[in-house]
Amino acid sequence: MHPRGHTNVDVPALDPDDFDSSLLLAAKIFYQANTACLTSSSGFLSARLCTLMYANGTDTKEAVNAAWDAVGVPRPSPTITLENGVAKTGQRSQEGGFNNYKLENIPVNHKVRCALRCDNGDAGTSLMTHFLNAAKAMRSNYN
Repeated sequence: MHPRGHTNVDVPALDPDDFDSSLLLAAKIFYQANTACLTSSSGFLSARLCTLMYANGTDTKEAVNAAWDAVGVPRPSPTITLENGVAKTGQRSQEGGFNNYKLENIPVNHKVRCALRCDNGDAGTSLMTHFLNAAKAMRSNYN
C-alpha cells in the first residue's frame, strides 16, 4: 500500500527476502527498458510494456504490473495472435492506445515482413518505432 494512502494496490517486493536485491532488480529492469526499448517519444504505456519485457518470471511480472497499476498506468490490451500469411483487418485503437500482436513459431533466420495500411500516418510511424525497438530488444536477449 502507498504510505500516504494514494492507492490501494499492494505492490509486492521483487525479492521478498532482500530489499537491496529488489532495488537492484528494479534498476536492472528499468536500465534494460531504457537502453533497449524506450525512445525519446515513449510514454508511460510504452514504459510499462518495455519493463514487462525485461521482467523475468511470473512473480516479477506480477510485481511490475502491480507497480504500474499503483500509479494509474493502464494495462495494455490483450495480445492478438497473428497467423502467418493471414491479414488482420478491422483493428482499432483509441488515441494514444496500443494493440499488441504476436506471431509465433518463426523459424530461425526466417525473414518477417510486416505491413501496415491505415488512414493515419502517425500509426505507421508508431508501429515502426515499436517494432524496431522490440526487434532490437529480442536481439539483445538472445546474444
